[in-house]
Amino acid sequence: LAGHLGGLRERGDRLRGEVSTAGEVVTGLQQAFAQIADVAARASGTAVEADERSRASASTVERLSTTMAEIDAIATNISAIADQTNLLALNATIEAARAGDAGKGFAVVAGEVKELAGETARATERIRRVVDSVRDDVQQAGASLGGVQAVLQDVVAAQASIAAAVTEQDAATAAARTAVSCAVQEAELVSRGLTHLAPALD
Repeated sequence: LAGHLGGLRERGDRLRGEVSTAGEVVTGLQQAFAQIADVAARASGTAVEADERSRASASTVERLSTTMAEIDAIATNISAIADQTNLLALNATIEAARAGDAGKGFAVVAGEVKELAGETARATERIRRVVDSVRDDVQQAGASLGGVQAVLQDVVAAQASIAAAVTEQDAATAAARTAVSCAVQEAELVSRGLTHLAPALD
């Protein structure tokens, strides 16, 4: 019996050492999970911030698109006014020609107005070309931002899932650590009991 008790005591000592080692491993895992959780939280914060900035950029692009549409509308109005002015100048030139010498001064003014109307029309056309070019760029930027937003939303969702999984793993590891700690204490009690029992049987 004493021999059996001695063997049990040795196995109890080994068990205590193994359980203690398991406790150290679980503690290391818990520390690693805590670090992963911290990194995941920072990554999630960065992804959320990037998502917010992309939304702000998308709003800016949308406002720019609206502004360019307003500029295009204004240019259209200016072009219409220039066409009307050109027509009026042409009519004035015809009337000045009918007036003969008395209308020469008026004809000069009408010619200048006509020339000014032409310059206005050409400038308006240049504005419209610029507006069209900017509008294309804005549309492309909007499409790109839409793609970026979609990716960022996926990243935010993935980071949230990672953070939740790490939290669950951390909780499970904490429970395992508690269980291992209890096992260490029980193994210690068994080892002590066997140690005290063996001399009593000699």
